[in-house]
Amino acid sequence: MEYCYSFNENPMNWSDAARYCHDKSRVLALIETDDDQTFYAGYLQGMLAATQAQTQGVTGVWTSVRSVPNGTEPAWVVFPGSYVVERYYWQPGEPSIYPNYDGK
Repeated sequence: MEYCYSFNENPMNWSDAARYCHDKSRVLALIETDDDQTFYAGYLQGMLAATQAQTQGVTGVWTSVRSVPNGTEPAWVVFPGSYVVERYYWQPGEPSIYPNYDGK
């Protein structure tokens, strides 16, 4: 299955973004290696620069990694699938799942 890359004017929560991609027979992107991280960082910077007038309100990016309850802290798993992610490529202070996690 191919990854979904889309810049949308209307903010979506994770579930809506995953559904949006699924409806296009794609899945949210997954970052598993340093090479993936380098690619996505460059890709996003390039896309944001190329569409600057349209993407001024971009506040975040959704990936295939999703939290699931695991006692007092969430575990991070890949969707679709269910393997636990052990290496993260997040900005310092992330993930900030509680603000805007449900799209509110």
